[in-house]
Amino acid sequence: MCGIFGISSKIKPEQDYDKIIFDLKQLVTLSEKRGSDTFGVSIKLPDETLIYKTNEKPTKAIDKKNFKNFLTDRLKKKIK
Repeated sequence: MCGIFGISSKIKPEQDYDKIIFDLKQLVTLSEKRGSDTFGVSIKLPDETLIYKTNEKPTKAIDKKNFKNFLTDRLKKKIK
């Protein structure tokens, strides 16, 4: 099984970054029963699609340094 979800929203990135991360973590936690052994996220930006994937329990993966680095180095810098 897998837990697949999506977020579609018109945002003001400089204002909404923390909300995006909060929502992502909530959805990962809620969907983990459906997909408990791997984790991935795809984020579509106007000029690029960012992809992160790992073979770890989703709630553990979102707390790891490399995922946090993905968010700050790739996402946060792109939307600010």
